[in-house]
Amino acid sequence: MDPWWGGSNTTVELVNGSDEPVYNLVFALVHVGPASGFHRTEDWGGMEAPLRPWSTATILPPGRWRVRVPGTGWDKGLSLRLGAEVAFLDRDGVSWIRRSAGPLEELPKPPLDYFADFGLHGPHDLQVPEPIG
Repeated sequence: MDPWWGGSNTTVELVNGSDEPVYNLVFALVHVGPASGFHRTEDWGGMEAPLRPWSTATILPPGRWRVRVPGTGWDKGLSLRLGAEVAFLDRDGVSWIRRSAGPLEELPKPPLDYFADFGLHGPHDLQVPEPIG
């Protein structure tokens, strides 16, 4: 992981409930609820590069999987709660993001290209998710 964090990271569990894998994932921690914070993955774009709880993965097969974002303590602050968002490319080449509250939104371009506009530049970790259970 990112050397700025000395190897510490936060685990994120992702579920792919479809019968098909998804590709080129970008996943991030976001703050949920009414407290101020970073409520969408795009909101982290203005922070310095090592201070962003987001990462990438190559593929997410069907099932439950574990990935990691650099750093810990992202929920430190008054009334901060964490959620996760995940953007991905489906088998048909359509790009999506699942927001922390559940809505699925189509993205205008592939996730790695879309989030490059918000400061997520390569080289990417492109983790291979670990199965859960």
